[in-house]
Amino acid sequence: MKNRYLYIFLSCIEKKYFPEKEGTNRPMSQRDFQLLIDLVEEKSNVKISLSTFKRLWKREHDYRPHLHTLNSLAGLLDHENWQEFKSSLDEHEDPHRKLPMPYTKSRPLRWALPIIVLVVICGIAIFFYGSMDSNKMDIPDTLKFEVDKTVTSGVPNTVVFNYDLKAAVADSFFIQRSWNSTTKTPVDPSKNYLTEVYYFPGFHWAKLMANDSIIGRRRIHVKTDGWLATAKYNRLDHIPKYLVHDTLSQNGIMRISQKNWETSGLDRTKEIVLSYYNIMEYKDMDSDALRADVRVKIERSETVCPFMELTIIDEQDASWIPLIQKGCEGNLALKVGENQISGKDNDLSGFGTDVGQWQNLAMEVRNGKATIFLNGHLIYEMETNTGRGKIMGLILNFSGMGAIDYLRLESLDSGEIFVEEF
Repeated sequence: MKNRYLYIFLSCIEKKYFPEKEGTNRPMSQRDFQLLIDLVEEKSNVKISLSTFKRLWKREHDYRPHLHTLNSLAGLLDHENWQEFKSSLDEHEDPHRKLPMPYTKSRPLRWALPIIVLVVICGIAIFFYGSMDSNKMDIPDTLKFEVDKTVTSGVPNTVVFNYDLKAAVADSFFIQRSWNSTTKTPVDPSKNYLTEVYYFPGFHWAKLMANDSIIGRRRIHVKTDGWLATAKYNRLDHIPKYLVHDTLSQNGIMRISQKNWETSGLDRTKEIVLSYYNIMEYKDMDSDALRADVRVKIERSETVCPFMELTIIDEQDASWIPLIQKGCEGNLALKVGENQISGKDNDLSGFGTDVGQWQNLAMEVRNGKATIFLNGHLIYEMETNTGRGKIMGLILNFSGMGAIDYLRLESLDSGEIFVEEF
């Protein structure tokens, strides 16, 4: 059976994360799938769609998930990749012995013994490669979970989370304030407030969590008043330097002036990540039908492999389209919607160029397909998921002193156009 390993894997997932369903014939709920989506994102930094999880659990005989998807899922059972999971099973039983599809009401009782064998295999795998979470929870159907900002737009911005968990039962509660799992903060269920300072603008879904389950979600849109520039020495720094807003536009180009660098206190001899943000809800602009054009270059960089990157944020996800100095393409990551690929195992040579010269980067998305152009030439095509909603923000990142000549967004549905010529 082609999908034999996949059936075993899904049963192991159910046994590890949803032991209360064992032996009850209760189907997976949307909240169950959402938990798995978030766990995969935390463990592998890859977002797998709800529709993919639903199709996996249909257990269709001819469904063959992409290896990239399987490698990302393997982390749920603490494996490095899909091959390691399969190898762990082969150590305990004959991989050529046929196992049937999982039991359903329409199947006769002769499948009972193989099902027992499958459950034993899951138990062995979980014993060796991950402990089973048996934490008990009792979560009421409705919970208070609200968010508010202390300022309408701009950063820093304190967000106030107001919650009521007095009727909820779990071992631990958290609020995760963005997609990044490192922003998960424990909360006291006997209290009602948690505050967090957002130092960067952006759009996020804050999550209220009980144990590892998501029990509440709220939108957080930390907007900018026009363009905002930040600088930091490391991409993972939590607090940036804010650059003077009034001096960003110079003779039709957005760049950081000499005076701005001097007043910022930044050491220009070090590697610096410069970011330009314009975070707002872009009217009638949907991520499913969009064309984005930008003309950019790096005027100075202290790194060996300077790069620049256009990031487009929508209601569900973020896409980033990079350019890098020619010869450094193996360092790249390209992401459109939930589909992310690496230059380590893909040919992204088309994204290598002389970043010190003006470059025209464009992307067009329609009918679930993204087409990317550099200086008018097609350099990449890839599939993307749909239904990600409105555009909620733009970010341009540079490893060094980056400049932007113009930026243009056009909705391919409504015809709405957003243009910045500075």
